[in-house]
Amino acid sequence: MHPYLWRVAIGPVAVVCSSCRQGGDEAPQELASEARVFASSPGGGKASLVLLPKMAGDDARWVTFENVGSAASSQSQVFEKVANFRADVRRPLFEANPGAHRNIYSANAVWNGGTVWNFYFHGYDGLSDPPPAGGLHDRIYRTVSNDDFSTFSEHVLTVDNGEFENVGNEAVVKLGDADWSMYYTALPVRSGGPVLNKPAFSFGTDGATFGPSKGSAGTLLAVDRWPGRGWAEADINGGNGVLVEPNMVRHMYWNDSRASAGIHHVTSRDGRNWQYVEQVLSGSPPAITDVRSVGSVDDPLYLLAIHENGPALKWIRTRSPSLAPMDPFAKLPNLFTNLDDDDYFMLTPGLVTHGGSGKSVSNRLYGVVYGASPKSCPTLTCNRIFGRWLQRHVRFSDPAGVIDVVRARGPDAGLMSVQSARKGRVTVYGEDWDGTTGTVVASFDDVNLAPGDRFKVEF
Repeated sequence: MHPYLWRVAIGPVAVVCSSCRQGGDEAPQELASEARVFASSPGGGKASLVLLPKMAGDDARWVTFENVGSAASSQSQVFEKVANFRADVRRPLFEANPGAHRNIYSANAVWNGGTVWNFYFHGYDGLSDPPPAGGLHDRIYRTVSNDDFSTFSEHVLTVDNGEFENVGNEAVVKLGDADWSMYYTALPVRSGGPVLNKPAFSFGTDGATFGPSKGSAGTLLAVDRWPGRGWAEADINGGNGVLVEPNMVRHMYWNDSRASAGIHHVTSRDGRNWQYVEQVLSGSPPAITDVRSVGSVDDPLYLLAIHENGPALKWIRTRSPSLAPMDPFAKLPNLFTNLDDDDYFMLTPGLVTHGGSGKSVSNRLYGVVYGASPKSCPTLTCNRIFGRWLQRHVRFSDPAGVIDVVRARGPDAGLMSVQSARKGRVTVYGEDWDGTTGTVVASFDDVNLAPGDRFKVEF
């Protein structure tokens, strides 16, 4: 049963208790002595800092600040300044099922209303050794989080390889409650001569079932006017960044590693027939794996996420999905770099937004999910799924020094490592925090904190 949300009067202030049932029969024992509200100091904005019941178990080693996830905004220029992507304390966010072959990646999160997210990925997902009949093949799977990335459901095979050697690098867009599109890379079975990857499609009505549910030659896409030696000679692999604008024009960005090396932009109105637009990046850079629009319909900003098979992810922020030729790949800005050796080789980033890749423009960028292999696995065959969340930054300061939030648990909770009880100022900065400075959005004086404390920042 979901707890009731009610207010407990303690002295002159009111404290929101989100873990108490009406009537107080399950109220935390120390609520009356612990709960406080700290008012924001002048110049820090109108906000309050609410002390909630303490955390238990492994989380008791942290001080948790809730409701510090990225703010919603319809001003696209806000997204040109965001910088504070924080690693989820769960490393990985999730991994493949138990088994001999566990390489999974191409993370793709699609909002499905409320706190529900459909999460698509591809790989082996715990296939046995010796392999099952037919051998090892990349396939596309789905898991669901019903609680904003706190937990994940069992993994479900969504698109089998069928006639192909492998299927993967999926990109899924929800165009309506009964209108879903999936695009993915298909590698035909080897039968002599060059075997070239090509994009394919499956369509669905509920985000769970897509048809065809197995790879088949009839699902392969074709493009008019592909440059160089033409579409038949193209080898398209590594990503299928797709964006559907409110006018239903679909944009995709494909990496050709053979006939016309570089990243190319194509468009379609029906999702099946595609036309060539332009080359975006020359040479052989890794692929654009996700594209989202943020801000508002009247003033969108387009975000394109790119991987380089190494310790950094890159991105492009642009005012038009029809990109002019870009700077060389090496000059593109980093989205963020790896945290440690566990996610040293970062692949296939997926941007996490409400919409932004369908009929609507998203007003919130939650963060990024990505596959990554450890430094000890340079073959890139040990990928698990990791998460970074765009958050407002929290810093505690007292005469002894400063302590910063250093990890996240999901998109909305920031975690601070505190070894003993301290008293000082808590300052909340915006998503533009760059490791040194940022916009102050709230500050609170004379805050007592200790390991296991849990606060909620109310703006």
